[in-house]
Amino acid sequence: MRVLLARIGFMKFYKGPKPGDEKPIGGGKYNTEGIGHEAYNFLNVRGSLYGYFQPHMKSPYEINLGRIEQGYSDDKIDKVLVIWFATNPIDRGQVVIGWYQHIAPQKELRLQR
Repeated sequence: MRVLLARIGFMKFYKGPKPGDEKPIGGGKYNTEGIGHEAYNFLNVRGSLYGYFQPHMKSPYEINLGRIEQGYSDDKIDKVLVIWFATNPIDRGQVVIGWYQHIAPQKELRLQR
């Protein structure tokens, strides 16, 4: 099974800024002053969800697909279980936020260059 664990900032709903859930808590320096794109990870847009996470903050800014499937060398991969998790700001423990199961070929993970 292909699995990607994606750490994001903590929110209650991930459907855009709402009173009491304005922006992600933690998840990187950008969320201190801005609103990270992960704030919309569970917002339904015409029947689709568009998830975002920052792989890391060092160049090159890309996902090593060979860590999802050993020996994989293409620049896209499909049928991946993406598990979103964050640090709970109250007890600092890790919590699973949700998941996208078996991303279909038209919704594949691609390296961003």
